[in-house]
Amino acid sequence: QNLHSKNFQIIGDNICDAAQHILAPVSGLAISGHHNLANLLFALEAVSALRASDLEAHLAGIVAKLTALPHRFESIRQ
Repeated sequence: QNLHSKNFQIIGDNICDAAQHILAPVSGLAISGHHNLANLLFALEAVSALRASDLEAHLAGIVAKLTALPHRFESIRQ
């Protein structure tokens, strides 16, 4: 997957910050799909824009706890 925003990116199976510090593994998320991961990166951008001093210490925990809403995450049989 080649997804990135200004300060975050997907590298292999990991969500990383701009310094390539791993925040969370993609495979450990309860969301999937290119569109959802792109939304996650831009949500991280919005949250990081708040410039809270301890925010980065909490991002990994926040990302790991994400879940999809049942009505917004349905598998389509192929």
